[in-house]
Amino acid sequence: MAVPFHAHTRQLRASSLEPGCVVTDVGSVKTPVVTALEEIFSQSGANSNFIGSHPMAGSERSGIAAARADLFEGSVCVLTPTIFTADAPLSVARQLWEKVGCHILEMQPEDHDRKIARISHLPHLAAIAVTLAALRADPAASRCAGNGFRDVTRIASGNPELWTGIISQNRAEILAALQDAHDVAGELLAVIRNGDEHALHRLLHEAQSLRDTAAAG
Repeated sequence: MAVPFHAHTRQLRASSLEPGCVVTDVGSVKTPVVTALEEIFSQSGANSNFIGSHPMAGSERSGIAAARADLFEGSVCVLTPTIFTADAPLSVARQLWEKVGCHILEMQPEDHDRKIARISHLPHLAAIAVTLAALRADPAASRCAGNGFRDVTRIASGNPELWTGIISQNRAEILAALQDAHDVAGELLAVIRNGDEHALHRLLHEAQSLRDTAAAG
């Protein structure tokens, strides 16, 4: 079982930092983490030395066996400085992630959680939905699976304990993203049910264009 976030905060409250020590994290949700840690470090006057980080790297695998020397190479790392963040620690965090191969984006914790809910958390839930819809009633269908099914559902193999925590911590933004996905699924359902090939082609072309633009960026 993963250690709850509040247990880590208790440990941090009981710890002391050397002067000038820079603290960061690699969590997938930023607002509750940044809020809690800035409050903890403010008690020692070191809240300006904490910077939230989220390297967008890794896979559905976890543990030391999944480690790679080039894990962060070419990935984006999102930093979430706030009004309390000092320039020097922010510079250290930037250099840290750049040295391991990341490109840096910076935004407010709330903006991070909104965007990541759609670009990371929603795809995970979509993979879960596709896996359950495809295999729950007929697990043997997996014997027919090709690359499309494997690509779409790969991240459904992620750690359920980890993802339960992520989804719980970013619940409001994930619900908004899921509602949009629900609306799109309803639109597709109606178009296919009505046999409207023109509308179907339009949706497929829109998705293709958006995906190709994102991949090119």
